[in-house]
Amino acid sequence: MKLRGYQQDIFDQLIPSTTNDIVQLDTGAGKTPIEAALAAWSPFTILVAHRNILIQQISEKLAAFGLDHDTISTEHTRRRCMASHRKHGKNHIKRGHQTRLVASMQSIISAVRHHRLNLDRETPWLIIIDEAHHVIPGNMWGQLADLFPNARIVGFTATPARMDGESLHVDKGGLFHKLVQASTLENDSTKKLIELGWLSPFTSYAARTTYNIVEKLSIEEQEQWLIDEMLDAAMGSSYFNDGRRSLFNNQRPGLDWDSGILELMGDPVEEYKRICPGRPAILMAPAIKNAELFSQEFRGAGIPAACINSTQSSVEIARILDDFRNGYIKVLTNVDMVGEGFDLPAVEVLIIATRTASFPRYRQWCGRVLRPEVGKEQAVIIDLTGMVALHGDPDEPVEWDLLNPPCGPKTKRKVPCDECGAFFLFKLEHCPSCGWENRWLDRSSDFASGSYQFDIRMIDQHLRSFVIKERQQQKQNLRTQTELANNNIYFGSDLIGKTVAKLADWFTRTLVESGVSIYDVNQFVFSQEAKKRQFYIDNFTAADIGSDKTSKAIKVYKKWLKQR
Repeated sequence: MKLRGYQQDIFDQLIPSTTNDIVQLDTGAGKTPIEAALAAWSPFTILVAHRNILIQQISEKLAAFGLDHDTISTEHTRRRCMASHRKHGKNHIKRGHQTRLVASMQSIISAVRHHRLNLDRETPWLIIIDEAHHVIPGNMWGQLADLFPNARIVGFTATPARMDGESLHVDKGGLFHKLVQASTLENDSTKKLIELGWLSPFTSYAARTTYNIVEKLSIEEQEQWLIDEMLDAAMGSSYFNDGRRSLFNNQRPGLDWDSGILELMGDPVEEYKRICPGRPAILMAPAIKNAELFSQEFRGAGIPAACINSTQSSVEIARILDDFRNGYIKVLTNVDMVGEGFDLPAVEVLIIATRTASFPRYRQWCGRVLRPEVGKEQAVIIDLTGMVALHGDPDEPVEWDLLNPPCGPKTKRKVPCDECGAFFLFKLEHCPSCGWENRWLDRSSDFASGSYQFDIRMIDQHLRSFVIKERQQQKQNLRTQTELANNNIYFGSDLIGKTVAKLADWFTRTLVESGVSIYDVNQFVFSQEAKKRQFYIDNFTAADIGSDKTSKAIKVYKKWLKQR
């Protein structure tokens, strides 16, 4: 089992440790090989997924590394795992395997409740948890520490912070003692992994139009849609995107409860057709009804689309995902079903059609499209709700801190293009996507780009100052080469001073007319000699003003060149 350099670095840090550690590594950067290496190293291992549907994904990865194991799951899930092993030439599911297992948290709790967990829970298990930002004492995942009292827990996540912004550290009510990162990646990992080729390059786009999904419905459909949403909220089954329960009189992200209107900054279908038609995409929606309606709109435009949601059976979801992987479905709409954990390397486009105040959740969404794939030149993020402006592009550096989790990047380095909406580095003169001029450096802090709000105060101010100074210098250099500088030096109000001023003007114009380049003449204009009365008194007379004494001017200029 050959690990990449940064993977080996993380593995080497975990082996001698005896504490509960959480590993930060970007989605798509290869957490599973490290997990498999740990499973091969440890005599007793349980790998835990945060959803039943992800058991197959982890089992297939273990099979890829030739590791025999069993699952804690239904027989249907176990058979799907066995089917996924075919590509590796051998079935690695060994029924009754007692030292290496794959399970979901739900399946473990169910097995305990029904007295079907035939394991010695006092064994010093190594429990490996994928998407470990869910784990806190007292919740479903946190029960692992109680169910397996002698276990050591190692978590993996791209975003080591809870969705509600609270700490995962044991000193602040969490479960983990230490954050582990690859020493070569650390806080700028996404950018570095893209440069190394382990993640896909990407372009983020801001939408250019306003869109209201309810306007697409009939009056009857609007009334029923709003009733469904109200009932859903009243029964307590709706959630904010950051995990807190929503109340009827609160505004849900992306949804105004008073009007029942979901407002976006662009039509998902039209933006998809404008930017990346035909490419496999996932769309994040705020509610199941929205996801279904979006799917219908894509199909109505002749684009194969489907919706997956929590009301569907695992068999139906698996079938839709298979169709998506095989290219029969181009756009997959969902509500927090593929936001984290799913390994769908074929995804090239993320359409954000909902909002979240949670920076970790936003980063998880973006991670879905950054996985590299053969033939995939770059990923695309279509932002319809201002999430890139709020949370930054996914390659902005983040200082992950287990004790004091971040709410996002401290500063941002990119701005949206006025013309095409593509985000690009603030320091560039033109948008690399369409060539439009970058005018952000000339704008006030509260400027809004079309319907797309972007707070320029979030730009790295050190970077901004540097770029502005550099840009001014470039403009000055260009003027130095193309425009004769004005020698507005005050030589005095007496007769001699006025005469010297006329001589200075005559001298520089004569040099240009004699063929000396504007750049070279400007070098004299900016020199100390050009600012002194004595230079002109020593070299010229009043009779030279307006004369055709080109040779005299050139002679004085050459003398100055030798003496500089």
